[in-house]
Amino acid sequence: MAAVNNDGTANLAGHARIFEYSGGSWSQVGADLDGEAEDDRFGRDVSISDDGTRVAVSSVQNTSLSGHVRIYDESGGTWTQVGSD
Repeated sequence: MAAVNNDGTANLAGHARIFEYSGGSWSQVGADLDGEAEDDRFGRDVSISDDGTRVAVSSVQNTSLSGHVRIYDESGGTWTQVGSD
């Protein structure tokens, strides 16, 4: 689930939340993945691996209007960015 207009870290920074379905209910996996800067619009596109342990989240504008994609791996309920921007 994504909210590209979320203002959590900055105006229109955006964020993504990853959920899993288990035992008849949905629960969030790890913390929100937040955009880093104003007008980032992080979460525009989200892709998830078949096993649910890797996600790719796009930021269509970012600070230079060039956009970027961040890859995260999940382990023990924590999302960790793979590589650097």
